Formats: sequence, C-alpha cells, structure tokens
Amino acid sequence: MASRVGCKLNLDGCARGNPGVSGGGGVLRDREGKIIFGYSCFFGSLTSLHAELKAMLFGVPQFIARGLYELHVEADSLVLVKILQGIQGCPWKLQWEVDELLSYR
Repeated sequence: MASRVGCKLNLDGCARGNPGVSGGGGVLRDREGKIIFGYSCFFGSLTSLHAELKAMLFGVPQFIARGLYELHVEADSLVLVKILQGIQGCPWKLQWEVDELLSYR
C-alpha cells in the first residue's frame, strides 16, 4: 500500500515548435519511490509553457482523487514555477488554467 503522505509528482510538457504539436506527462511516486500513477497526454498545438501547465493540471487532480496528501511537485519550467509563486506575470491565455491549478492549494 502506498504511503498517503510525502508523495512526489515529476512532470514535463513539451511542444515541437512554439507553438506546435505538444504533449506532456508525469509520474507520481510515494515516499519510497514506488510508482503510484503515471500518465501521458496529447494536447494539440500549444506553446511549451502551456504544455507544461497542462501536464501539471492533469497530474495534480489525479493525486487528489486518490486521497493523497502533501504533494511535492517538480517541473523543469522556471517560468511556470515563477508564475505559480506569483513572482512573474502570467500570460492572459493561461490565467484561467493557472487559477484552476492554484485552487488545489
């Protein structure tokens, strides 16, 4: 049985071109590193930032739906991390999805 605390979500999104064909995915692991859930998604034509956001927006609700707590998220987009921290402004086209993601706090 997976631990219900201390889980980690590693995710990534990408686009071939900017914008271009995009997708993303992630892996949710428990505190011992055992895989709880993995996913990959096709997003259509998006920017790389939007694909990274979509990958996070898909993974976080999966975590919550499993009744898990204390999620640590790792993403390689510094721009997205700064947007979520409120350090950097958000492109208006992404604001609704950023707000949705932040509602899970």
